[in-house]
Amino acid sequence: MNASREEARRELHVYMARSGLTLPELARRIGYSPFSLRQFSSNSHYGDGDGHLTAEAVIGWIRTNPLPGRELPGKLHQTRATREMDAMLEHVRNGGWGVLYGPSGAQKSFLLEYRAAESAQDAEPGMVYIRTSPAGMTPNVFLRRVAAALGASYAQYTDGIRQSVLYAIRRRRASLALVLDEADALYRWVETLETLREIGDLARTRPGRSGHPCGWQRARDANF
Repeated sequence: MNASREEARRELHVYMARSGLTLPELARRIGYSPFSLRQFSSNSHYGDGDGHLTAEAVIGWIRTNPLPGRELPGKLHQTRATREMDAMLEHVRNGGWGVLYGPSGAQKSFLLEYRAAESAQDAEPGMVYIRTSPAGMTPNVFLRRVAAALGASYAQYTDGIRQSVLYAIRRRRASLALVLDEADALYRWVETLETLREIGDLARTRPGRSGHPCGWQRARDANF
């Protein structure tokens, strides 16, 4: 293995974002002190010279401890309703937006979870599915969930996570559908709604790229 420091640092940040593990927790599992791994992660001075030994250890551990793949939630039965929802998802991936509304039992959440699980298996997932919650959907929580789904680099504070999410969206080759289930639960979280609007606006203004890289679909279960 001949891992570069940049590759190892990038994979470390992505692993942290997707797994939810903190840097001290990963350091303990990899066999490094939190201080040493923090230095490596931030591109500071290395205790082992040029950092290649740390890079090898990080990549080696990640390769032998891959994150579990997302499993499909069950068997999907195609109906007129699922075909209409798939058409809306395609519209969103092409830069549009929509509000999905329908009666309970129409497989709304199930289809969204199913398509998100399918998408998560792709090298560049085309859909991010977020189930919102009225109990604690702060901007930080919202952005962390989006970052984890996108495989964006780890960041500790809200501003850093926002920049990481924007960077992950802007470097994509294909459009992204961001789906919010139970979106009516966000009425209490004005700052989160503002963050959502900001990410959408900024994601649409990538220099040198045409079209809309990010679409939005808001889903409200039960009450749709």
